[in-house]
Amino acid sequence: MLDPAVPAPDRYALISALLILHEEAPGLDEFNVGLRAAELAEELTDSRAGYLHVVEEGGGIRLAAWTGRTLARCGIQSESHYSLDRAGIWADCVRRGEPVVHNELSAEDYRRGLPEGHTPLTRHLAVPVMEQGRPVMVLGVGNKPTPYGERDVEEVRLLAESAWGLLRRKAHEEREARHLQFLEENMVATIEVVNTIVSMRDPYTAGHERRVSHLAHAIAAEMGLGEEIQDRVRVAALVHDVGKLALPAEVLSKPSRLTPMEMEIVRTHSRQGAQILGKSNFSWPLADIVLQHHERYDGSGYPDGLRGDGILLEARIIAVADVVEAMSSQRPHRPPRPLAAALEEIEAGAGTRYDPRVAQACLKLFREQGYALP
Repeated sequence: MLDPAVPAPDRYALISALLILHEEAPGLDEFNVGLRAAELAEELTDSRAGYLHVVEEGGGIRLAAWTGRTLARCGIQSESHYSLDRAGIWADCVRRGEPVVHNELSAEDYRRGLPEGHTPLTRHLAVPVMEQGRPVMVLGVGNKPTPYGERDVEEVRLLAESAWGLLRRKAHEEREARHLQFLEENMVATIEVVNTIVSMRDPYTAGHERRVSHLAHAIAAEMGLGEEIQDRVRVAALVHDVGKLALPAEVLSKPSRLTPMEMEIVRTHSRQGAQILGKSNFSWPLADIVLQHHERYDGSGYPDGLRGDGILLEARIIAVADVVEAMSSQRPHRPPRPLAAALEEIEAGAGTRYDPRVAQACLKLFREQGYALP
């Protein structure tokens, strides 16, 4: 049975683990990607053991990676692992096709199907990654001081799915040496996970970032910008509000107008977001774009009062898209405003608050091209 009495998950820790895994993966071979994923799962859940197994279609194990803390108490070599048909408790999730938690293991239970010298287990959590109806990978942790709960399962699941994507791409990369493609595709996968977490944190505005991303990408295309800039705008817009994870929930969902002090708290989200994303070394300035998305063309924005071309073009585009979507959508303290009012705001601010080229492209999209927010 899962114990629901667990603390809320540390979203910073989860995002950090995902970004660390994707940042480090290009310099690791396939085995060490699996090992790093197991180590991060171990750290994330405060466990004392961790492992990752890639399951072959025929029922064997192609890759078995155990963390150092696991092997320190293990009298067997991880390379001489047993086959799936003889596997014990860790393979319960493979047989069932779903996460399995063992929170009360007796000595007899943990030895079921395990060879002599295996690390003693008192608690155990294993999560399978399913593909086309069959388990392809297992990420497991063990010996947490307190019982595993639903949040542990969810965090290990997100990390496992991200790791499986990396392992698939890494195997292809090692055969084809397509390093750059690997990095960019998996970076986008990580951004999607981060976007999901932000929506979980602030469900009232769930979908806001995706709509802003869709509009910002359309504006960039209307401006005739290259595909690389269009992709940067689309991806950065998906996480432009990630800093809201650091804000109190009662401020985000307050059903009345914010006080000046509360507004100052909200304004910290762009810098908080940049700090979160700054932990990764992407090939383009994702963190800076997020930092600047509330700057204004005339210098009246925040957090640094930048102006004109001192603001990254991608941030200037997201700023316009963000205003249009926010004004057109319902918020806890007000109903949605007509789209016409949002467009009038962009038109009135063109050349002052907003980059005139960006504003013109946005207005043309809606008034001439028939664009509608998704």
